[in-house]
Amino acid sequence: MFQKLFSAVLLCLLSLFSTGQAKNSNCYKDWYKLFTERGASLVPDGDNDVIISVIKDDVSNCYIGKLTVKDHKIVLGTLRVQAEDGSFQKFDRKLKKNVYYSPEQMTSTENGMTHSFLTSEDEVVRAFFYKSLNPPAKRLKKAPDPSQLVSN
Repeated sequence: MFQKLFSAVLLCLLSLFSTGQAKNSNCYKDWYKLFTERGASLVPDGDNDVIISVIKDDVSNCYIGKLTVKDHKIVLGTLRVQAEDGSFQKFDRKLKKNVYYSPEQMTSTENGMTHSFLTSEDEVVRAFFYKSLNPPAKRLKKAPDPSQLVSN
C-alpha cells in the first residue's frame, strides 16, 4: 500500500516538474520561430518593449524588458528587465571576454531581433522587439460549392 502511494506521489511530482520545465525551456525557440515565420518591421526610435531571452545549459527563460533605439540602432547599456513589482532595472550581464562583436553586431537589429550575445556566465542573450512583429498572414477564403453560387 505504502509503495503504491509513494509511486503515485512520485509520478505526480515528476509530472509537475516536467510540465513546468517544458514551459520555460522553449520560450526562446517559440519567440525565434514566431519572428522567423512572420518577420518584423523596422524597430522605431525610442524606448521599445522587448522580450529578453536568456539561455543557459539548454534551458531558456524569457523576461519582459525595455531597450532604447536611436537612429534605428540599439543604444548600448539601455537594456532593462522588469521586476515582479513592475519596476525596471538595468540588465547588467557582462559579455564574455575574448569574444569579439563588431560595432554593427552590437547595435543592429535584424528581423526585429538583436544578435545573440554570450555572457561571462556562458548565457546566450537575445532581445525580441515584439511590437515590431508583422501581423499574421491573412488566410485565403475558400470558395463554396458550385451549387451555392450557381442556380440550375
